[in-house]
Amino acid sequence: MASKERLDAIEAMLLDGAALAEVARTLKVSRVTINRYFPQHRGWSKQHNAEVSRAKRKFNSIMKANGTGIVLE
Repeated sequence: MASKERLDAIEAMLLDGAALAEVARTLKVSRVTINRYFPQHRGWSKQHNAEVSRAKRKFNSIMKANGTGIVLE
């Protein structure tokens, strides 16, 4: 079981916007533990992933049209 201090540190990082992998690596705790105590922080929804993909495609088409050579992966 994770200590109150560790859980507080995990929560603080997640609320600051840190990625789950970053929290796990920084605090040396498994992703399973983070998911167990903070299931609401499992990552982006399918809808959000789709929105980001659309935004990247639009950005890339604008950059290509302007001839900048900048492309988002």
